[in-house]
Amino acid sequence: RYELELVGEAFNLLNHQNATSIDTVGYYISNLKTYNDSAHLTFLSGANGEPRFGTVTNANSTTLYRERQVQVAVRLRF
Repeated sequence: RYELELVGEAFNLLNHQNATSIDTVGYYISNLKTYNDSAHLTFLSGANGEPRFGTVTNANSTTLYRERQVQVAVRLRF
């Protein structure tokens, strides 16, 4: 008599990133000599090494529960 058993386990299957910090500065105002001493408004688009508005700067992922893990096992009894 033979018996075949298939077992599957999944850990953190519905994993998604939970943002805990987002860059909320969208514009900065500068008063540079190149703009004739008038205020200049600059949008932070991520160009020229500037931070980008709305980007996630920190998430609550840990090293233990970071990625999805799936394991499958097969057992044959005879």
